[in-house]
Amino acid sequence: MPSAKHMEQHGVSRRDGIAINMEQPVPGTGGRHRETFTYGTQADAKMAPRDALAAGVRDARKIYQKDGLYGTKIREGLQELIEKNKGAHPEVFKKLRKK
Repeated sequence: MPSAKHMEQHGVSRRDGIAINMEQPVPGTGGRHRETFTYGTQADAKMAPRDALAAGVRDARKIYQKDGLYGTKIREGLQELIEKNKGAHPEVFKKLRKK
């Protein structure tokens, strides 16, 4: 998170991206990963990196809340995802000054 396609635009390979594991039956249908707004799309492609990360986290939170699974463990996992992204790719996720 953000999507691999988004991160590749900023020079981060799929292998070096930060991710969380969301349910996705294979083969099959359904699963929380398929519910994300970026699954199979380029929905976050034109977003700024920080905005794409925030949107992905909000989306995951909404999905887990809908399923009645959002609690301390998921919240801490999403917070860790944010911190790992900022730590691994500080130039990509640096805060830009507003003009």
